[in-house]
Amino acid sequence: MAAISDPEATGFVNEQLRPAADRMAQAYYFLKTVLDHWNFDHLAAKIPPGSSALIDQSAQDPRHQPTADNCYGMIIQAQAFVDTMEANNKANLAAVLLLAVNSNP
Repeated sequence: MAAISDPEATGFVNEQLRPAADRMAQAYYFLKTVLDHWNFDHLAAKIPPGSSALIDQSAQDPRHQPTADNCYGMIIQAQAFVDTMEANNKANLAAVLLLAVNSNP
């Protein structure tokens, strides 16, 4: 198969696809750490499901004050992302890592 040397194509790969792969790999590794912390430290017991607000100083700044359900929603999304990356013997993660340059979080 012929090598691709088109400047627009190589620029796209280097300026957009590789940074996207870096961010996806970094997100994967970071989310694995978050999920490990959630699971091993039994944080679900400390943040039970429901609409209870989490008091985290967000009242003093422009951030949205999270609820326990917001936290659970994020955990569900984090797990879904990790599951997708690890499906089929981590085939999706492998595809991302082939283009990633800076994959460490």
